Amino acid sequence: MSEAPRKRKGTRKKSSQVEDAGKFGVHKVPEDVVEIERNILENWLIALKHWFKINIKTTRYIIFSTLFIVVMGFTLIFVHSAVSEKHNETFYSLMDKFDEITDNSTVKLNALAKDTDKLCNTVWQTKHSPNGCLLSALTYKKLAQHDKVSKSLQLYSENVDNSGISAFSLFYAAYHSEVAKDFDNSEVLYKELQNKLKIVEKEDIAIYQLAKIKYYKKDYNGARNLMNELLEKHSKSAYIEKAKKYLLLISIKENAVVENGN
Repeated sequence: MSEAPRKRKGTRKKSSQVEDAGKFGVHKVPEDVVEIERNILENWLIALKHWFKINIKTTRYIIFSTLFIVVMGFTLIFVHSAVSEKHNETFYSLMDKFDEITDNSTVKLNALAKDTDKLCNTVWQTKHSPNGCLLSALTYKKLAQHDKVSKSLQLYSENVDNSGISAFSLFYAAYHSEVAKDFDNSEVLYKELQNKLKIVEKEDIAIYQLAKIKYYKKDYNGARNLMNELLEKHSKSAYIEKAKKYLLLISIKENAVVENGN
């Protein structure tokens, strides 16, 4: 009776491994390649170790410098966190005081205004405190000190991150300068607002307000040019009718000057 052929041990296992390797796209690395790469890595580590031994001072300097940078990094993170927490505590404390002044006491509001000004002018990471500046503006608004409202809102506009809010606050900064009859500052702010709004093609309000300031300063020629610019560039603006009225007023005033001259 003939014997059945013996199965070779491990044949099926190796075959299965090969099939699995092919299935997953894994290729066996030749032994000589493995040996070459191992030798390269060992040679590189030996060379590195040899360099560290020769350049012991440089090695120490690198280690200490790295440790110093890590320690300083953690220190800065801790300081930043502590300063931010202190700033927030101060802001919320001042907000509570603002809410508590229900009688519009001038004495209390002036005392609060000093504290909010201090917070607004606290510079951290090259920026003023936007929250402090806004609270300062609200406090000065209650005191009807429009020039200081304008200054606080201007700082708020310069330091707030949102471009839309920045433009909105800049408008009110210019407006409060206008109310305070500081037309020179108001003109500067409206021009800045116009440049901001050009980007989103919403500059009609800035042109109109700037033209008004020119009119108040008796620069009728400048006011006329801006009103005409508004009519030409923004024919669908909500300020068209108002611009026409100002153009009529300018004509009346100029005619009156001519008649008085005659």
